[in-house]
Amino acid sequence: MSNNVPPWCRWVQGHGRHLIVAPHGGRCLDAPRRATRRVNDLHTADLADELADGLGASLIANPMLDRNQLDLNRLSQVRHGAVWFLELLEQVLNAILERHERAEVLFLHGWNVIQPKCDIGIGRCLPDVTAAAAHAGELTVSAPYATARLAALVAACHEAGIGAPLGTRYPARHPNNLIQLFRRDGRAGAPPRLAAWVGAGRIDAVQLELGVPLRWPNDLRRRFTEIAQRVFSAPPTPAARDVAPCRRATPAGLAPPAALACYDAAAQLGISARVDALPGGRGVSGRLLLFIGERDVALFTGEDAGKQLSGGGPHFAPLADGFRLRFAGQLLRSDDGRRYVDLETAFAASQLITAELDLTFARTAPHYGRVRGHVTIDGAAHDIAALGFARPAALAGGGRAAWQAQVTLQAAFAEREALRVEHHVPGRSEVLPLSGDARPIASLHMRFAADPYAPAIICVDAGGETLIAEPRTHMAVERPLDGQRIARVTFGAAAFRLGERRGVGFYEYARALPVDR
Repeated sequence: MSNNVPPWCRWVQGHGRHLIVAPHGGRCLDAPRRATRRVNDLHTADLADELADGLGASLIANPMLDRNQLDLNRLSQVRHGAVWFLELLEQVLNAILERHERAEVLFLHGWNVIQPKCDIGIGRCLPDVTAAAAHAGELTVSAPYATARLAALVAACHEAGIGAPLGTRYPARHPNNLIQLFRRDGRAGAPPRLAAWVGAGRIDAVQLELGVPLRWPNDLRRRFTEIAQRVFSAPPTPAARDVAPCRRATPAGLAPPAALACYDAAAQLGISARVDALPGGRGVSGRLLLFIGERDVALFTGEDAGKQLSGGGPHFAPLADGFRLRFAGQLLRSDDGRRYVDLETAFAASQLITAELDLTFARTAPHYGRVRGHVTIDGAAHDIAALGFARPAALAGGGRAAWQAQVTLQAAFAEREALRVEHHVPGRSEVLPLSGDARPIASLHMRFAADPYAPAIICVDAGGETLIAEPRTHMAVERPLDGQRIARVTFGAAAFRLGERRGVGFYEYARALPVDR
């Protein structure tokens, strides 16, 4: 059978009771870019190697093939075009079960939050391991395994500052998920021999969705690997214990949405942070962007089921005349923010850094004011003294009108002088001063250099005064719109001129791409 395995699939028969599987460790190298393409789980294949070595485990890893060509975690695709993968699973598990009474299967996946988190999927989201018995048939592990092995994993992760929820984001319950083959009630239609092993309680299968800091080479990945090796190498059926995860208290913060954007020209540092409520009351999401110098961009993204973000922030705390923004965590730093037009390309070319922010925002007008504090990036400290906006620029969306282009500008000139420009084609175009009435835009012109999606100069004629924006930094992304359209969006910090006055702020330019590109 092993002769049927394609050469891009790496597999090893170990001597232990574990099987480590990394189905999405490949790369997309030359496929057309599109906003709906699924990102490969970067660094999971080499992490699987490390875990397998440490546990003496068997290994099946895909370190090469793009998941968009063949997804080894989709039962429908495996049954249609990769029967060899099911055969290989059975062969490796058979060898394990010939030597051991029970087998443990760990599927490694990537969760593209930049938080130290490991979402544990066993077929259903559970509030804690004690709920496993009430849902035994739906799970891919036994209840005793959950209350012993997984309880130990959760506790060890929390002690190390690593979040370890039980399927909060990825419960592994979709019927097309490969791990459903190990479901206790047998509804997934596993091959007969595999179904017999599962029915006899001889296999426990767990899906581990790992955040970026647990996959990229760094101290947190090493710490997580040590935890996993220690927990899973313990005796297979330790005594069950009542484990309550340690939750660090977080001070109350501003109710979402909360945001801050500022640019310090002296430090050449732009900061854009926001926290939003997830739909349906599912928790909060957050983002922090640092524009460093002319090209570098550092990104944090996260989400949590509670009211505050774990993994360092961002955290907005109310003050009498504004708020305090703090962050202490990791970000992915890229040497060119325009790489983010393709998320996988940007992530693959990025390195983890650590950063701390402690900024205060003091209002001088609604949604506008002074920003003071400091930012430390990999040990290098920067003092910040800037003017900032507490309402972010509008993000390009679908809406009812089939718009073709949008421009949003936010310019800060003095403590009580700022303006916002919104230009939609088709749609409204207006200048909104910090004080006074909105006025229509007489004309708006843009000049482009090499990149037709990144304006080099933006000129706005607003009733006799000309506003000139010169972008200083660039980040480019693609966002899906309605009607199966896609928008290319470029945004970042900019220098502004309004007559003799000089200012700084942010720009965003969005343009709908041709459907047949």
